[in-house]
Amino acid sequence: HIRQARDRREGVRQELRGGNISVTEVNARTFGVKSGHEALKDLLKKNPNISAVFCASDQLSIGAIRAMRELGRKVPEDISIVG
Repeated sequence: HIRQARDRREGVRQELRGGNISVTEVNARTFGVKSGHEALKDLLKKNPNISAVFCASDQLSIGAIRAMRELGRKVPEDISIVG
């Protein structure tokens, strides 16, 4: 519901479509660390071989990085994460 978040999402979508890159979206409940952690785990269940994640906030990316560490995977070696 936040305009800046919608603008970020649309900008990423446009760029990835232009590069012919497939996209899977997972919507976090909030912009917080816990939501980033949960969202990344959900994403990996659906797409275990993803190579990169774009997070709509730095807090989401911190949660995503924590989830990767919990799963024994390395950032950026196993997956790239942008906040």
